[in-house]
Amino acid sequence: MFAALFTAGFFLLLTVKAVVLALACGVAAVASMLLWMRESDPPPAGTVDVGGGVRLPTYASGPDSHSWWAMIVLILVAAALYLSYLFGYLYLWTVAPQQWPGRDHLPQAGWGWASLLLMAGSAGSLFSAHRLLGTDRLRGGALALVVAAGIAALLSALGLDLWSHWRAGLRPQASGFTAMVYANAVLQAQLAAAIVVMAGFAIYRVLTDKLDQVRRIVFDNLALLWSYAIGQGLIGLALTHGFPRLVGAP
Repeated sequence: MFAALFTAGFFLLLTVKAVVLALACGVAAVASMLLWMRESDPPPAGTVDVGGGVRLPTYASGPDSHSWWAMIVLILVAAALYLSYLFGYLYLWTVAPQQWPGRDHLPQAGWGWASLLLMAGSAGSLFSAHRLLGTDRLRGGALALVVAAGIAALLSALGLDLWSHWRAGLRPQASGFTAMVYANAVLQAQLAAAIVVMAGFAIYRVLTDKLDQVRRIVFDNLALLWSYAIGQGLIGLALTHGFPRLVGAP
């Protein structure tokens, strides 16, 4: 009930521009949802008879789960938003290419490569987490540590990308290019915020023995969004570090 009330409050307060109160309701809504779901997914009881000789499973994960498909829909929405951004980026370049800075005004290439390595490290952690969850003797502490390290690498890549442009003197209000650079960071940050919440919930569940080889839908959903965020982040690095070096002034 509290989750529903705070969610309604979040959207209704935004209509009257009560942003601070809306944000407070949004945080309270997410917290209420996490508290509500913390005891979900009891150990599966196989299949149960629902009458008429029909037996249904008591747990589903992967494509058999409705929440898995809900995450796919969310990713499609995020991808549509990013494609709109990509169109705007390329359109701006075609009509105002002079706003793309020369190579001397861009962050040093090493910053971009460092962010790329952090993205690769995050992807490696995701792969390792998949492997750990698939083992017969799951070590919850190890899985939690790998997930935390991977999310930290993802956040560090975003922070390093932002810092490199800020350090180079590129401010969001300076030009169309810099505005697009920081818009890219905002789109990546909104994914990162959701992933941090989901990862924290997954770590809680694995440390309380509520996430394992069978009861894994929380991790599967996290892995889907995490994978998409890595892909979007790599495209963003190409747009903010690679593309300007190809088309900008010498």
